[in-house]
Amino acid sequence: ESVFEGAGWRAKHRVWSSPEEELPQKKGRTSAAASSSSAGVSSDPQLRRDGKDVNTYYQAWDKVNVDKTLAAEEGVDPTAVPDDQRPLVNFGELDVGLDVSRRISRFAWDQSDKFVSIYVPFDGAGQLPEESVQVVFRELGVLLVIIKDGKRHWYKVSNLCHEIDVGASKRTIKADQVVVKLKKASPAVNWSDLNDEKDRYQKKREYRIQHGDLKGATTEELLADMYKNANDEDRAGLRDAMRVNREKREA
Repeated sequence: ESVFEGAGWRAKHRVWSSPEEELPQKKGRTSAAASSSSAGVSSDPQLRRDGKDVNTYYQAWDKVNVDKTLAAEEGVDPTAVPDDQRPLVNFGELDVGLDVSRRISRFAWDQSDKFVSIYVPFDGAGQLPEESVQVVFRELGVLLVIIKDGKRHWYKVSNLCHEIDVGASKRTIKADQVVVKLKKASPAVNWSDLNDEKDRYQKKREYRIQHGDLKGATTEELLADMYKNANDEDRAGLRDAMRVNREKREA
């Protein structure tokens, strides 16, 4: 105190308290609400609406196809709305526990009127036991598993572009390659790709042009939408098409 007094400070009042004294804590509205909320949760741990578990509403909403529902409300046949994705194929036990780091990403493919051939390179494939190269065929999927040194390497398509004849499909093992031959269920039908993504995109785009956000769009707007969903190779061609279209309008 003498230090402060020497500096010219003067004490106006003093507050004394006992170390043993404990003041009661004030209970605010927040803590009261929290305790009330926790009490409610303990008595009924599930959120409810109209007497039902709220999760049932969420699950029901997940099953709603919004595009088809909106189409029906606008008087459009809901069956005209393309599905976002078909259910992926189930390959059974062989598909369980496959390590994503051993997925085979290198392959090539071609097609004839009757077959779609997939060429999967794999060093030393011809020296492996026959049972080390396993293939599961489904109407809309194919799974190849190659076992070498106790490790399972695999290649899979779960959404083939079109259906195949499972019984007539086969695989051929060569020195450093496995050839998977898929027999087309519908001969002479051209596949746009191995999977159905391009076909689904095209169907959805046609629906958007006829009934959706692209209805009445200009040529340049249609090209811009195609560019947004294209790969690098297709984008190069679309850039040329947009440039030509712009030059024609400016001429």
